[in-house]
Amino acid sequence: MNALFRFLLFLSSYLPAFVVLAILFWNRQRGIAYGAVSLGILGIAALLVWLHVLRRRIQSQTETVSQCRRNDTEAMTYVLSYLVPFVGGVIKGGEAAVAFAFFFLVIGILYANSNLVHINPMLNLFGYRIYEAKVGGDSYVLVSRKRVLADEKVDVVRIGDEIFLEVK
Repeated sequence: MNALFRFLLFLSSYLPAFVVLAILFWNRQRGIAYGAVSLGILGIAALLVWLHVLRRRIQSQTETVSQCRRNDTEAMTYVLSYLVPFVGGVIKGGEAAVAFAFFFLVIGILYANSNLVHINPMLNLFGYRIYEAKVGGDSYVLVSRKRVLADEKVDVVRIGDEIFLEVK
């Protein structure tokens, strides 16, 4: 998966923050509000296309999960960065837009380069859970819509160096 696509997935993870920005800027600068919502929609479209391709077009493999523990805390930590748009209500004008753009660009680069595609609150909203799982003696992040138990066989596709997505 290339860096551009990972960046688009990052945009999807910030859809709620983009909506908050749109609300904050609606009366002052509609262009920024429309731009924020457009970025969020672009990101959600990329996420939906990505999930479709992974589930339907990429050959899955069956793996046995020897140990499994739910780990949704990473996504909740990520949500802390959502506080930035609320602070933006204090900053007025174009300075706030530039500050937000810089903040999101830096976080986006870190997200895309750090293989963090599984840390996406939108995946949680779509019903996915995040697990810390042992597969073949190695630890992986497992993203799944279903409850996964130890010693269970699951059909997965690799979505990162140490990340599997469960597919049906």
